[in-house]
Amino acid sequence: MLRRVGFFREFYPDHPSLPAMRDHMGTRRIRSEAKIVEYLRAGHILAGIMEWLPDHFDGTRFDEGSGAASLITDGVWAWRLDLAHYVEKYHVQVPDEFVRHLVESGFRVPELSQQDLIALGAAEKQGLGVDWWTSPGGRFEG
Repeated sequence: MLRRVGFFREFYPDHPSLPAMRDHMGTRRIRSEAKIVEYLRAGHILAGIMEWLPDHFDGTRFDEGSGAASLITDGVWAWRLDLAHYVEKYHVQVPDEFVRHLVESGFRVPELSQQDLIALGAAEKQGLGVDWWTSPGGRFEG
């Protein structure tokens, strides 16, 4: 199962046990923020969701608003497409374990083939059910 990062209750009201994004927002840039944002934007689309969502806090449009809930991966971790926006704009903290993973990879998303992505999706479906791609399920890391 892929580990989850950046899944917040603001986007999954049926999952009140998820942390609130507001509790993870900072007033200034986090360490390596630009590299983290670049990494998040460079991930592979695992499940594309066709929708447009405005910024949750101020209602503005942003680049990742189109397909915001799409599931992105590097083969180990999964996050929503819009996480990069919230890290960049609101300095949302991501878990130290995730940052260590990025540092160890040199902030480079590994190449994944279409077959790799199909296998990852199949494993998620087997573990979480048919709606795996719309759920914050899996191992959540904050």
